[in-house]
Amino acid sequence: MMIEPLNSFPLQNGLQKPTIESTSQQFEALIFRQFLEKALKPIFKSNLLGESNATDTYRSFLVDGLSQAIASTQPLKLNQYLKSVDHEK
Repeated sequence: MMIEPLNSFPLQNGLQKPTIESTSQQFEALIFRQFLEKALKPIFKSNLLGESNATDTYRSFLVDGLSQAIASTQPLKLNQYLKSVDHEK
């Protein structure tokens, strides 16, 4: 999966703390990847493409690209929900 790595801890090494926006976008991309992988599987099972490593690689890149593109629009609005939740309770 080609989801960008989180800027993670430790903070003392100069790495940044992950933001709600980046984390929620990555999570949305993961959700859409799981959905698209199953939804697009019948398309790639046609006799024209056949089953090969190249087809699997192409399908993987296509699904990754689509899931990232959809998640970049943040249709689930997880970041807005997470910002509205009081984490200090």
